[in-house]
Amino acid sequence: MAHFKGILLDTGARLLTESLLQGNTCYPDHIQTGSGIFPADFDDERAVITELVEPLNLESVIKESLFIDVESNTRGVLRIETEVNNRNITEVAAIRELILYANSTWDTDENGNIIVNKNGMAFPTKPGTPFAYAWLVGEDVDNVLPVPGIAGGGGQVITYHYHTIELYVLNQFIDIIEVIVNPGAGVSREYLNARLRQLIELSPQQTPANGTRLHKQIIADEPNFNFAILGGVT
Repeated sequence: MAHFKGILLDTGARLLTESLLQGNTCYPDHIQTGSGIFPADFDDERAVITELVEPLNLESVIKESLFIDVESNTRGVLRIETEVNNRNITEVAAIRELILYANSTWDTDENGNIIVNKNGMAFPTKPGTPFAYAWLVGEDVDNVLPVPGIAGGGGQVITYHYHTIELYVLNQFIDIIEVIVNPGAGVSREYLNARLRQLIELSPQQTPANGTRLHKQIIADEPNFNFAILGGVT
C-alpha cells in the first residue's frame, strides 16, 4: 500500500507560532495533490517549499483527522486522512505528493456554512498558508488513479482513493489546531468497507488468492450512485 511521509512546512510552523502568540486557532482545511517527485538530494529542503512539484487536477478533500499521543512530554502526531477521486481526469494520474493548506478563504452561506458544488464537494476560493507537505515513499503501487469508467446504466464510475498524512506537532500547538473536515467528502470509508465485504461475498472469485486485499477494481451500478472500489481500501 502506498506510504506517504509528511513534514510541517516552515510557513506552517510560522503560522502556528503566530496563532499561539495571538491567541488564535489554526485551521488546516484544504488539500491538493500532485504527481511530482521532489529531488532526493534536497530532502532537507522540503520544509521550505510552498507548492506542489507537479499539480494534478483532482478533487481532493480532507476526510478526517485525529491526534495520536506518542511522546506525551514533547510532541504528538497529527494524522489527516484525505479523499481523492478521478472525476476530472482524462488520463491515468499517479498521486505522489500532497500539500496541506491552512486558513483558506471559503464561500459560505448566510449561516456561515461552507457552500458545496453540484457534486457535493467544497473547495476554497483562495488556498491559505502552505502548512504541510507529504511525498510518496518508494515506487508507485495503489496510488495510481485510472480515468473514470462507464457504468452499466451509462453513469460515470468514480474511483476514490484514501491517503494519509502524518505530522509531528509540538504539544504546545496541539490545542490551537482545528482541522476542517470537508463537508462534501464523497463517500464514507464505512460505506465502502461494508459494500466491499458484500461484493466479496457475492463474487468470491474476485478475491485475491492470499485473501488479504482486493487488487482488482470492483464496480457496482447502484440506483443512485455509481462508484468504484480500488485495492488499498482496508
